[in-house]
Amino acid sequence: MGLIKFKKEKDVDVKEEIMKKRNILLYGKLDDDELEDVLEAVLYMNNESQNEPINLFISSNGGDVDSGMALYDLMQWLPTPFHTIGMGVCASMAAILLMGGQKRYIFPHCWVMLHQSSGYFWGDTDTTITRANQMEQQEQQLLKVQALHTGQTVDKITNDTIKEKWFNAQDAVRYGIVDGIIDPQIETSLLFKGMEQPLEVAAPP
Repeated sequence: MGLIKFKKEKDVDVKEEIMKKRNILLYGKLDDDELEDVLEAVLYMNNESQNEPINLFISSNGGDVDSGMALYDLMQWLPTPFHTIGMGVCASMAAILLMGGQKRYIFPHCWVMLHQSSGYFWGDTDTTITRANQMEQQEQQLLKVQALHTGQTVDKITNDTIKEKWFNAQDAVRYGIVDGIIDPQIETSLLFKGMEQPLEVAAPP
């Protein structure tokens, strides 16, 4: 997103203004190009303050696992607290980032999807076997991460995600993916003030 011009006013860099409030939008496919800017912003914000939370707004169908886990590991390592907010859809790797926040919220009409990794290999037999083994180890890592953040067992998550497993907002709370649903009546300004006050959470029916 570039500059937006307002009549008789100075140009506004919307992305810069959003980041001044320690808000980051993670939107679309997760890949090296998208996450490079996010990683830089996270490191910068951490240097600016380790007490104020970073708000990560996520709307994505997922993408590259390696790129996503680079951000996930940084979120777990840095002392700065992360608040994750799911909106639209948080699928695959995006769902893991959503559940990885210290405080995790979801908008009422957001959907979350978990599934097991898949991929295609090519090359000679030894290369194919090596890549398949690496993928299996990575899948076990992801299952353990999901178990850690949801409170579900690895076996349950494995069985649940043989095929795509979709959760509406209420189901995501019950499964332990998020802590609560954002109340539509909440003051919008709270979402853009570092979440200095706790969000009201709608109890699942």
